[in-house]
This record gives sequence, structure tokens and C-alpha cells, in this order.
Amino acid sequence: MTGLVQKTIADAGGTVSTTALALTDAPFSFTEAQLYEADEAHISSSGNLRYRTSGSDPTGSVGHRSNDFKVYGQDIVDLRVIRAGGADRTVFITLRIYR
Repeated sequence: MTGLVQKTIADAGGTVSTTALALTDAPFSFTEAQLYEADEAHISSSGNLRYRTSGSDPTGSVGHRSNDFKVYGQDIVDLRVIRAGGADRTVFITLRIYR
């Protein structure tokens, strides 16, 4: 994003376990307005997550797998995450806009 300045508009952290979560769900509890305003969501985790950006729920074995990733635009609103593997994950999410 050359020439643009990033500004953090919100961040939140919490535990992800065996239930798929949207970013509006606890423990993150971002508002829909924040998700629609954000240009980027940066997600980092203590271990691998499974995620989908289609609005469908991932499972422990279905979805992209990563412990540090970014999503953009409408994918932020549609993002769902679940832990991959046997242990819960500590997750931190930062929402940013570009100016």
C-alpha cells in the first residue's frame, strides 16, 4: 500500500476454541460498522487457526490454515475462525483503514 498511511481503528483479543466465530462474536465483539469501515484485518494467533472468508463456518479440518494472516474488504465482514488442532488459541485482531 505505497503512499497510504495505515490507521488502527480497533483491536481485540480472546480465545478461539471448537466453535467457529465471526468477528462480531465474543470475545472480539467488533461492531458491523467497524468491520465495514476497515480496509484490513490482521489476525495473529498462538497456534494455527482454520478460517474461511465466504461467510461459511470452518471446521478443525476445513478452511485455510494459518497463525498470522490478513484479510481485506468484504472478506473482513465474512471472516469466520476456529482453532486447528487440540488446544485453544489466543488470538489478537487489529482493524486498520488506509488514508
